[in-house]
Amino acid sequence: MDDKVLISENQSYITGVLRKDFFKKTPLLLRVVIIYIPVLILNAYFLISNFWHICSDIGMVIGLLFAIIWMCWGPVLIYKYEVKVYPKFWLELINVCSESDKEEVIKLNKNISKKSKLLKKIIFVSWLSLIYITIYFGFDKLKVLGIDNMMSLEFIIFLFDITVAAYLTSLGLSQTLIMIYTFIVLEKKITVPLDIDNKDGVGNYSLMFGYCFPTTLYLGSGVLFIPVLIEFISTMEAIVIGLVSLLIVLFSLFLLFSMVLPLFNGYRMADRSKSNQIYELNKKMNRAIDECLISPTSENERIYKAIKQKIDQIDKIPTYPFQVNIIMKIASTTLLPIFVYILKLFFTPEAVDNIKNLLIAIF
Repeated sequence: MDDKVLISENQSYITGVLRKDFFKKTPLLLRVVIIYIPVLILNAYFLISNFWHICSDIGMVIGLLFAIIWMCWGPVLIYKYEVKVYPKFWLELINVCSESDKEEVIKLNKNISKKSKLLKKIIFVSWLSLIYITIYFGFDKLKVLGIDNMMSLEFIIFLFDITVAAYLTSLGLSQTLIMIYTFIVLEKKITVPLDIDNKDGVGNYSLMFGYCFPTTLYLGSGVLFIPVLIEFISTMEAIVIGLVSLLIVLFSLFLLFSMVLPLFNGYRMADRSKSNQIYELNKKMNRAIDECLISPTSENERIYKAIKQKIDQIDKIPTYPFQVNIIMKIASTTLLPIFVYILKLFFTPEAVDNIKNLLIAIF
């Protein structure tokens, strides 16, 4: 399996553009800026013509700033994920699998690639439709951006920005669902052998973590849209605010699920492989013991000790998923959306004024 094939089968439109030959010697972030030139020109016009409207709401300014940061950072994350993380996982999986499983891995990858193309389209259309519906019912809130007419150029530019953001963020959800599905199928069909000589210290299973965490981090980076989302719904009905709060909690739970499920699947695969290897080695050790009893030569004793040492080494390989560093990664990534939400609630205009008055009184 070739890494170029793996990339092309999974790559999004944004990665396809960033991988163009004329970009080869251009730093990745600069590539993003170059392809965003039309977007930057449109938004420069939008911001200049509506500068005073936007600056009248400091909360919206902060929210838009975070959203803009993600719009530049998002394509970089997507590119690195699709060009490095995704192909690296499949290539490492093929390298460590037994010969009998290699064909199954290739077949599985092709099957997942076909399904993922349709899944990405469905999620993008569904996500974009949901955003458009929200904008329609909350159109009055757009007045703070200087948008008061659905037929204005400013509104068209805004919709264009929303469409780009929806496309980029939908890829995060798609790739996470693909990753979860991959681990579910792998656990049922593939045995990843434990290798006591592997430098990862967990017998080849670090490749699972190397695929799981970057995928979830990509999805979790969407927390940068939470501040602008809170600003957008702040003047709506209480039920809308409640639903958005619920969505943020569900987002955190989904992040937790997207890490815990692959780790448990990896644990089951590792534990099964460990048990099988120890079982086979125990049979060899029993035969070696019999040989020692029949013919107690130094060679037979050496074979017995070598087998016993290998059993001890395999037995020491940790297959449990909850190591301290892993727990820290899970907790920090899962709680990040809720933390950002709570932090944003503290920085309401009233809270900012109180802090400002406090600082004036002190200094």
